[in-house]
Amino acid sequence: MPYQQAINFLSGQRKPDVQSQITRELECFLRLYHPLMPAMFIYYNRVSLRGIRDEQLRITFDAALRWRATELDLRKGTYGTALLAPGQVLMEIKAAGAMPLWLAQALAELHIYPHSFSKYGQAYCALQQKIRKGGCASA
Repeated sequence: MPYQQAINFLSGQRKPDVQSQITRELECFLRLYHPLMPAMFIYYNRVSLRGIRDEQLRITFDAALRWRATELDLRKGTYGTALLAPGQVLMEIKAAGAMPLWLAQALAELHIYPHSFSKYGQAYCALQQKIRKGGCASA
């Protein structure tokens, strides 16, 4: 939906012109948590892949992760503080049920192991470190 229409919808000013499952879910969320206000901008470049034989398998690669807690208007651009070191990419694997054996074997051979990572959690931790100049547990 166009940006201004999304802002009007999320602020409770006007429902979107087109109803869908997503807008119905958002309306339910807004009833529970209204009023909403922006708290953080998180941006990344994503490449999303889906299995050919198994469409339930999805792998995403997120690069150039950055955040900011000021100028939260999306029209202000994609600048922000990096969440990953230069050259690092976040890979996320989603599978319905067990991961395919061929993928598990390939990941093991490459010494790639599961690790919990929250983009918002990491950005929030970085913000707290800026504010307090203290440590923060890994998210």
